[in-house]
Amino acid sequence: MRRLVPTFILEKYKSNVMKGVFPAAAIFVDISGFSKLTDTLARHGQHGAEVLADLMRVIFEPLVNTVYEHGGFVVGYAGDAFNALFPSDQFTGQEVKRCLAALTAIQEHIRNHPQIQTVYGNFPLSVKAGMGFGETKWQIFKSIDGTRATYWFRSKSLNGAVLAEKNSRPGDITLDTTSFS
Repeated sequence: MRRLVPTFILEKYKSNVMKGVFPAAAIFVDISGFSKLTDTLARHGQHGAEVLADLMRVIFEPLVNTVYEHGGFVVGYAGDAFNALFPSDQFTGQEVKRCLAALTAIQEHIRNHPQIQTVYGNFPLSVKAGMGFGETKWQIFKSIDGTRATYWFRSKSLNGAVLAEKNSRPGDITLDTTSFS
């Protein structure tokens, strides 16, 4: 299982580097069908919640592992969706290819596993995906007493990925053309 805080951020924090900029390709992956699954399981109380907790790993783990296998890292989750970055500093000039390869593998995984079976029924799943590219800013913020910290990523690449996904249909990989111009 991967950490909720990207290794990138942990390494920068340990090095006391609190902000920076790098070019990156980005993805926004939205799992269609997940909301219906969640709503159905919620009607089954505690057992439904336990089934959902088990399914979260089954659904997300292969997709997230694909991101890491292609040199990216997840920067955040939003319900049934997540953002990931593929920085150019790891493999200069290859970030777009690695990003597209990850998205292709994610779509292939979902095509090979198009539904989730539960004791409460079978639920079809699909993925809508967007991809962007651009300068990515990041920053770590420490609490006043230095005992806690949080971080953010902001970029044309992430914005472009989210906008592209909105124009995507299930099974699609949509590129934000303004990111690549």
